Amino acid sequence: MKKIIILFFFVWLSQSSEAQAYKTSNPDSIKIITTDVDNFWNTYDKLSQAQTLTDTIQIIQKYYLDKASDGLQEYIKASNSTATDFSNAIKNHKNYLLSIRPTTTSIRNYKSKIVDAARKLKYMCSSASFPQIYFVIGKFEVGGTQFPNLLYIGAELMCASSASPLQEIREDLRPIVSNINNIATVSIHEVIHYQQKYQDAKNILDGALIEGGADFITKQITGKMTAQSCFEYGYKHEKELWTDFKNQDTSQNFEKWFVNIPDTLNHRPGMLGYFIGYRICEEYYLHSKEKTLALRDIIELKNPLEIYQKSKYTGD
Repeated sequence: MKKIIILFFFVWLSQSSEAQAYKTSNPDSIKIITTDVDNFWNTYDKLSQAQTLTDTIQIIQKYYLDKASDGLQEYIKASNSTATDFSNAIKNHKNYLLSIRPTTTSIRNYKSKIVDAARKLKYMCSSASFPQIYFVIGKFEVGGTQFPNLLYIGAELMCASSASPLQEIREDLRPIVSNINNIATVSIHEVIHYQQKYQDAKNILDGALIEGGADFITKQITGKMTAQSCFEYGYKHEKELWTDFKNQDTSQNFEKWFVNIPDTLNHRPGMLGYFIGYRICEEYYLHSKEKTLALRDIIELKNPLEIYQKSKYTGD
């Protein structure tokens, strides 16, 4: 996993962080940072004054990128973004961006739901801690990820409304665009990743436990999964998927199993590694006599291979 992968399977391309480390063991003290969203819309309004492309780039640089929070700074470094890149993203998503202005500017109103989800996670795992969560309007690349000292949520993809025109979104990204009402689900998924001790996936089995484990716990907390779109297919074709996956579980074919790109040869949706990992964790939980300890094991993810072996999962 040495490249950006769309949605949540987004590796740390920044091995060190200049962001000031903040975390709390108290879910009620979670910090939700939305300054970049405010700065983006201030910048957007100023773009009406631009007469040339140079003007546009200068406005984006001065009023958005130069005022970047730690979260936006980390994203800029990881994605090698420039003001020109943001200019192109804005130009290519004009109507969509207008549709999410009301939702993105209301993110802070959802803090109580995020805090409630964090409380439930804390109840499951008393050692849980919570970094700052940054909501940022990026370039339509990633829905959520973690950097060493913070969590990043791509508000442009995760805060859509029912009226958002998806035809402006790249086709492979459309299934992962999420309504603002799911923001607690998106956020707690990333918070769960922050708890995982094992994060450097060496093969697709590791990746499945990292992502599927986070989605399994997310479902227990919010009743939803972040990779919901692949589950309907997954349940209908579980045995054949597992046979295919098992035959290459030590491979590094992350793109096949974790990127939201359909497998046209086999007529499959993308991201089915999330489903496989979810089912392994579900079977591990069901086979465990100590359910509380099983949940903690999945949250902390100290040993993905052990969870798989004890799950006795066979694709059924």
